[in-house]
Amino acid sequence: MKPVLSPIDFERAAASLGCEVAVIRAFAEKESKGGGFIAGQILTVRFEGHIFRQKTGGKFDKSNPTLSHPYMRNCPFNLGTIGDWNRLEQARKLGGDIAFECASYGRFQTMGFHWKLLGYASAYALVQAFNAGEAAHLEGFVRFCQKQGLVPYLIAKNWAKLGLLYNGVDNQGANNYPAELQTLYEFFRTHP
Repeated sequence: MKPVLSPIDFERAAASLGCEVAVIRAFAEKESKGGGFIAGQILTVRFEGHIFRQKTGGKFDKSNPTLSHPYMRNCPFNLGTIGDWNRLEQARKLGGDIAFECASYGRFQTMGFHWKLLGYASAYALVQAFNAGEAAHLEGFVRFCQKQGLVPYLIAKNWAKLGLLYNGVDNQGANNYPAELQTLYEFFRTHP
């Protein structure tokens, strides 16, 4: 089993960000249903075909429509299962290591294309670090929040702004990301 986060890990991260532990736990739950590894061993990954399409100019849209496609809300191919690792490997065979930039990883589903922002030598180096355990996932989340200006919104619990900055423009409506974060926060606030 890979090392998972402890309550102390969450407390340290919250102290470094100046926010409540429940806020961070809400993100962890929303992004990966509370687990950074499949069956405790395999890094959770979601391969994002619309990102692969952007990075490769759409040249694989026709030949590999499950790997390279326009954005789809509730994408039927992006399930966070071992199937996403298979898709990532297929994309890597087509586009090389750029495929590692086209997936999100771990407990907080950090996008591989943020590798440089987070201080890694490459997207693959991010994946290798995250494969060691959930502490690396939390460290990546903290760095991302600090470098992308999310800290004031974490402290204020501004769910709409957090949804936009962390999950992107498709964070409301059917996705309802801000409302789900708030509900999870309320749960973790009352169930420490």
